[in-house]
Amino acid sequence: IFGVLGYHTGPAAFLRPPSVGSDNDLDERDVRKMEEFGAVATETTGLPVTPIYRYCSKASRNIALHGHFPSTGYSHWGLFVFEFELGTIMDSAGMGFEDFRSRTTDAENQEAARRLMRWWDRNGRKPEIFLPWRAFNHPQFGPVEVGGRVLGVWANMTMADLQTRAAGTYRFTLHHASQHPDVRIEETGAVAIGDGIWRIRARVSNRGALPTHVTNRGAKLRRLQPVRVEFRPPKGAELLSMQGHQDLGHLAGSTGTRLIEWFVRGKSGTVCRLDVKGGTGGNTSADIELA
Repeated sequence: IFGVLGYHTGPAAFLRPPSVGSDNDLDERDVRKMEEFGAVATETTGLPVTPIYRYCSKASRNIALHGHFPSTGYSHWGLFVFEFELGTIMDSAGMGFEDFRSRTTDAENQEAARRLMRWWDRNGRKPEIFLPWRAFNHPQFGPVEVGGRVLGVWANMTMADLQTRAAGTYRFTLHHASQHPDVRIEETGAVAIGDGIWRIRARVSNRGALPTHVTNRGAKLRRLQPVRVEFRPPKGAELLSMQGHQDLGHLAGSTGTRLIEWFVRGKSGTVCRLDVKGGTGGNTSADIELA
């Protein structure tokens, strides 16, 4: 697992860490990378990007969501964790994130509700966001009235708008997934040195866009395991090198690579096994024949 995406229904925006504090509490290069992801999210969905601690009215103090999922994912897992707030019925009525941010008083919120109801009237009163009030005899409270806002409908965009929004978030999801670390074994080979001794070489590389530690925060966490190479000569072959298994540490994105070698004594045709545990970059293996 190298990244996580969440999908919610709230005033439409693309949210990134932190959920508490400020950007100054995060690694500067990680913040820049989050903004790069955010630029793609805006391109594919049209949604504005905001750190979660600013996901509130401009008149409010910054929110502080301690233990919130995206910050937990970044701080404790070292991953890039984002959330899509897909929108509410307000977004379908033309009142987006900036409108939500700009409302600072009860009167402004009430006017927004009236704008929504006028939009609903123009839209043929679809979807059903409001039910007429009607009398109801409650078994405990006696005569009451029920009706008003249908909260489940208010909390979502219309299905047509959601379909368009989903197409954009899908494109971003594919982009996010395409950035994953990708550990590979390259350039394997065995060369006879003489007297039954062979030099075996292999290049282990990360060809994914992200480093195997994903974030600079992740480089400091034991949770994200470094790349480990395990060389396994078969029975009948003798490992002459001091060390068979090696920890390569983390590999940088795209260009991170290490050339490693071993010396073994064995017969031609013997097949050695190379296993690589690549952490977020995945596991891979290769057979190397003494030939």
